[in-house]
Amino acid sequence: MLGIEDTAVTVAIILSILSALTGVTYGIMHWNADIHTEGQDLTLEEQWEKEEKKDIDSLLE
Repeated sequence: MLGIEDTAVTVAIILSILSALTGVTYGIMHWNADIHTEGQDLTLEEQWEKEEKKDIDSLLE
């Protein structure tokens, strides 16, 4: 196949191509999956900021 006599090299090339295709397929399937997680992180950060503001205000009173 393609002038490659050693089967190990042929297997390595095929596995490399399959690995690349698997990575592309996974990337396409999970393209926007992190948007929901980012929204949750912002909510947690906002909650932390509110608690921090309450603590500072109580110390200043």
